[in-house]
Amino acid sequence: MDNKQIRNVIIGLVVVVALAVVLRGRGASEEPAETTATPSVSVSVSATPVPKATTAGVPQPKTYGDAVEKYGNNRIQFDMYCQANPANNTYKNGTSIMLDNRSGDARIISVNWVQYALSGYGWKIIMLSSKVLPATWAVDCGSARNVSKILIQQ
Repeated sequence: MDNKQIRNVIIGLVVVVALAVVLRGRGASEEPAETTATPSVSVSVSATPVPKATTAGVPQPKTYGDAVEKYGNNRIQFDMYCQANPANNTYKNGTSIMLDNRSGDARIISVNWVQYALSGYGWKIIMLSSKVLPATWAVDCGSARNVSKILIQQ
């Protein structure tokens, strides 16, 4: 090999190494959506307060059986594919409902942009309350958007 060929091989190796470093650095900063354990925080400015679902002041039954017995008709279940059942719901303002994860995987369920962490086969009781009625709220499960819709009426 002459000097020109050696130089070209070295330049080629430097380019490949630099490209690998750039691609590896880019991939390391990205976090898969499935491993996100804490809800993200977003700030919005609005003239009227955005109605929210909440667990504050809502008693949480001690067992799953107690929760199903009390909230059976006011329950949204999420299967292993994050599909909601039922998909469309109508509740009165101030009603408490059960979010029921029927998957072994932990899920982040969002109701009107408020996120709730549910463990595998976990559940949570939330209260639906809105100052503006009727209100239609979207329900998300993990990265699946609008898997259910909640209509809140008077």
